[in-house]
Amino acid sequence: MKRIEQTLPLFSHTPLLLVWGMRDPVLSPAVLQQWQRLYPHAQTHELEDASHFLQEDAPVPIVQRIEAFLQATP
Repeated sequence: MKRIEQTLPLFSHTPLLLVWGMRDPVLSPAVLQQWQRLYPHAQTHELEDASHFLQEDAPVPIVQRIEAFLQATP
């Protein structure tokens, strides 16, 4: 985790989409809040019923969010 935290500032000027499983036992909502402070420009989507494996827990909503983000991002 420490290594990841050290690289996070590299993304401060990059369009960023955060899609978060709110039932994630590894990356808690507190971690999401930390990332939102680091990236106030990020688009955030919280998936209330998803856990750590978003692609399994909410495949359709996550694909929709990613497609919309990519279409709107130059």
